[in-house]
Amino acid sequence: MKHLSLLTVAALLLSISAATAAEWTMHGALKNETSFFLSGEKRLDKLQNRLDLKPEASFGGGWEFRGRVLGWYDAAMDIEATNATDLTSAIKQHYRTYLQSKEAYLLYGGDAFDFRIGQQQIVWGKTDGLRMLDIINPLDMREFMLDDFLDSRIGLWAARLNWYADIGGSQH
Repeated sequence: MKHLSLLTVAALLLSISAATAAEWTMHGALKNETSFFLSGEKRLDKLQNRLDLKPEASFGGGWEFRGRVLGWYDAAMDIEATNATDLTSAIKQHYRTYLQSKEAYLLYGGDAFDFRIGQQQIVWGKTDGLRMLDIINPLDMREFMLDDFLDSRIGLWAARLNWYADIGGSQH
């Protein structure tokens, strides 16, 4: 599935005129999260380094590309073994590494509308600390409530059109 999504994004990018020069920028962050069990089995629980990259490109004529890739490696089990018997090697591997495209979409911004196509997180209403209206995006619950909503949301493949109507001289 990852190869299919990368091919789809590549095809979308190539569909834009080759004569159009792209201006690329890259934003991102490197973050470390560490935790230690203080009661019971005293041990290192998490030693996770996260890389969050956000490539963007402007192609001119109103077309843009926006993406987000999140990857991490947790070295806690490499450094300190656990006595838990229910942690198989497959489960350890599942929690040790992670690499996923969170968003990869083309955006066209017109005067009265914008159009997005590709993998994206569509947020339906915002509240602090709750996701009452945002039930469209599936969540990666690997870290349950510890993850930020942006990190736990899984982007969906979709096309989205926002139209800004001019009613009575003001846009709504």
